[in-house]
Amino acid sequence: MNLAALLLTYAGLLALALTRSPYRRAVLPREPAPTLVRLLPPCGWLLLVVSACLLGSNLGWPLGLVTWCADIAGGGFALIMLLAWHPRLTPLPLALAAGLLL
Repeated sequence: MNLAALLLTYAGLLALALTRSPYRRAVLPREPAPTLVRLLPPCGWLLLVVSACLLGSNLGWPLGLVTWCADIAGGGFALIMLLAWHPRLTPLPLALAAGLLL
């Protein structure tokens, strides 16, 4: 469950980062539709809330929220490093995890 929450947190942070046009241009091969861009912030926040609820329900709320903060720090660090190093690889951890989970 912790890996799932970490991946949800990473996906939420990536969705929030893609709301900014410099990151969209760096990560995506072409500009998405304006409707999709408007949906990214609510989806990002929803993914963060779902990851917090997942950890809170599994570990108990006190420990779950502390673990969620650590997941935000770890996912944010990974996202920042990938955005700085090679922006086109930022969706790669999600694709690898989806392959492992399937």
